[in-house]
Amino acid sequence: MREFGGKMPGWGYAESVLIYGNLAVVTPGGNNCIVALDKGTGKPVWSSQGFNAGAQYSSCYAFEHEGVPMIVNGTREGVVCVEPKGGRVLWSNPFSARNTANCPTPVFADDMLYLFGERGGKVGLAPCSSQGMQMKGAFSVQGKGPSWAHPVVIGGRFYVRYDTNLYCYEVRANTAP
Repeated sequence: MREFGGKMPGWGYAESVLIYGNLAVVTPGGNNCIVALDKGTGKPVWSSQGFNAGAQYSSCYAFEHEGVPMIVNGTREGVVCVEPKGGRVLWSNPFSARNTANCPTPVFADDMLYLFGERGGKVGLAPCSSQGMQMKGAFSVQGKGPSWAHPVVIGGRFYVRYDTNLYCYEVRANTAP
């Protein structure tokens, strides 16, 4: 990761490598925040430019929105999204900037990005587009201390664990006329 200008975060690199087609995508941080390697040879294919942030502990997540493929991850300076063809930054948002540790991997369900911060039980919801990320809602759940539990979206429900509490929210789009 040092070869790309990355600096190991306090507890080491902890992300899982994202396999995206023929690419192995990782987050060394720094000026080349997200990097894609050829998964067969390990040779660099591209690195993101224009977003300088330290690596954290979540993993890159690939999704498609309105026909646009995207790769998103949490960093020391917040959430960043790049296009998987060449690493161009599509958008970024300081939702989780400068937390002690951004561990939860951002999740994308019903064309929305579900976010959960490390401190204060901070939860956020945002639609994504190549025009940028605009928060549509934010609230906090009860609990104390840091939270490194990953949120889960399954079956139209959003699960968040913070401290000794487990929360479940119905997030399925209302299709009634």
